[in-house]
Amino acid sequence: MASSKKDSPGYIAAFALGVCLVCSLGVSSTAIFLADRQDENATVDRQKKVLAVAGLLKPGKEPGNAEVQSLFEERLVPQLVNLKTGEVIADVEGIGPAEYEPMKAAKAAKLTAPANEAKVRFLPEVSKIYYLVDDKRQVKKIILPIEGYGLWGFLYGYLALESDGVTISGITYYKHAETPGLGGEVDNPTWKGSWKGKKAFDEGSNEVAIAVVKNAQGEHQVDALSGATITSRGVTNMMNFWLGEHGFGPYLAKVRDQGPPTVVGDAASNNPSKPAEGA
Repeated sequence: MASSKKDSPGYIAAFALGVCLVCSLGVSSTAIFLADRQDENATVDRQKKVLAVAGLLKPGKEPGNAEVQSLFEERLVPQLVNLKTGEVIADVEGIGPAEYEPMKAAKAAKLTAPANEAKVRFLPEVSKIYYLVDDKRQVKKIILPIEGYGLWGFLYGYLALESDGVTISGITYYKHAETPGLGGEVDNPTWKGSWKGKKAFDEGSNEVAIAVVKNAQGEHQVDALSGATITSRGVTNMMNFWLGEHGFGPYLAKVRDQGPPTVVGDAASNNPSKPAEGA
């Protein structure tokens, strides 16, 4: 019995190729169609982290995207900080805080960071921070982007300080690859809560004092994560870098010397729609 064309190798190969092409087009079309929604969800997720570390979201509460964006724009004001001088500036070559992406600018200009134990690779000349303000536009908290290497990769998050530039209000991470149950405990509400009230610096000093250690004692230590020595060390390293001379150290020194900061620029035009990833 003669075989049909459908049994021939050529037909089978052509049919398989056609199926692959159709599937590829379907996947590509879906990815393109959902790209904007995925970007929005990623932005809202980071906004939630900022709101949470600022103390504006209750644990377990899941507000909708519109509510998150509204609260973020109402209470969080982005500001640009020159890391070398510690000065808050209105814009970078005409680009304001809402649009400026520090790490993208640093990578484009190949601004590499000095050697550091946190393994931070790029360091922008100007970074973006956030002020938590009250209804009178008075600054209540300062929220700093932080990043550094843990055990398996980089951890990206935010550290909140009170307006004195010393007292820690909270910490959170929005992206990391640490082991669940070990280094992944950086997401544990109890551990994050243990940072509240700790002091980032010794009184009257610009030296970073906060550290993650075993059997923490006093106002400058936070308990290490059980079974996650390297991740704990990584968190200490990123504190030393971002609160130190190459990070926000010069800016925080000005805050401690001059008192609580004030909003720079037109707050109404500075409301961000997208928190920058990294510093």
